[in-house]
Amino acid sequence: MRVVGVGLTSVATSLSALFVAQFLIGLAHEINFPALMGLGIRYIPDSERNTAMALHQAVYAVGTFGGPWLSGIPAQSMGRRWMLASTALGVLAISLLGTSKLGEER
Repeated sequence: MRVVGVGLTSVATSLSALFVAQFLIGLAHEINFPALMGLGIRYIPDSERNTAMALHQAVYAVGTFGGPWLSGIPAQSMGRRWMLASTALGVLAISLLGTSKLGEER
């Protein structure tokens, strides 16, 4: 869903299409985030789970602030559409890799 949202953002020609794209990105995030947090503490002992959750949220915060800055650098040189399209492909590749690794644990 996130890949579709980012891809749609790169070709959006109207504000309505941009809203739909952002909705899909947000929906994917809200489905993914609790699962990621749960997997992050799955094998952590109970006495260390608070620390693990704090570390997870700290890394997330760094990404929240650093991501837009880092994505702005190639956006200036490549253009917004190419940068968003390459981001969609990157998200797809990482998602497929992560899903294949998750399947191995079962």
